[in-house]
Amino acid sequence: MLSVSLLFLGKENFLKSIGSSLFYAISFSLFYSLSFNCTINIGVDLLLACFFIAFGYYCCISTNASTVGMDIIALILHKRNNKINIAKSISAC
Repeated sequence: MLSVSLLFLGKENFLKSIGSSLFYAISFSLFYSLSFNCTINIGVDLLLACFFIAFGYYCCISTNASTVGMDIIALILHKRNNKINIAKSISAC
């Protein structure tokens, strides 16, 4: 997907996507290594997880980067046709 990003979205998106992927991997490793547990109940935990994942996607996409996942397809579709909603395209992928 990183190669597809370079081909269709350009060098700027490619470099920012590498940065966001590294930041994700480092952040995930850091939080996973911490020994705290923040479990409230399944409903609240699910809502918090959805919020943080959505916020991460927002940060990536608003800076013209990606998570080097299926959001690349949504960004390519949006680049080809501005009327295509990125969020709806991500959820469809």
